[in-house]
Amino acid sequence: MFVGEVKQSYAKTNLDVAKTSLLKMLNEAEAKRVNNDDNQFISKCDYHLAEDFSRPWVQAVLPGLKPELLDLANSICFEGYELRAIWFQQYNQDSGHSWHTHGCNYTGVFYVDFPDETPATEYIEGKDYTRKKFDVEEHDLLIFPSTLIHRAPINKSSLTKTIISFNINLNFHPRDLKNKWDT
Repeated sequence: MFVGEVKQSYAKTNLDVAKTSLLKMLNEAEAKRVNNDDNQFISKCDYHLAEDFSRPWVQAVLPGLKPELLDLANSICFEGYELRAIWFQQYNQDSGHSWHTHGCNYTGVFYVDFPDETPATEYIEGKDYTRKKFDVEEHDLLIFPSTLIHRAPINKSSLTKTIISFNINLNFHPRDLKNKWDT
């Protein structure tokens, strides 16, 4: 699925948490402003709690997210996944997240509140460093290799963009390969 080229894997998710309810939970969650490189900042983020899966909003999202992640893993011959971290980020006017990568195998972004006037995630492709944008909409789930250089461009809109991001490792167990190729 992601061999040799950048591909986006997103689908309308079955995350059952209503947008209004989820945004209320995120607005009430412990979070802080995060300053990053290039004098940019994330307006509100709970990355400092990313490994705490007991947070109320995380518990509300996981039942819908888990089947999506298992489907991804199975579709590329992995038996499962390990959710390593999950956090939310909100981008008010003039905030953004400079170019970066993540650890783990894959990174995901769920677009909770994504007004048309706010910018989509951008990434770098190829040796000529071509800048591209993912074609995403509100409620899309985007999953890509964590080594992909990407950013959240500065939000010039007065509207807030809210995303949930996460890191996963895929679990390989040679269920079918052992019988097929180890002869």
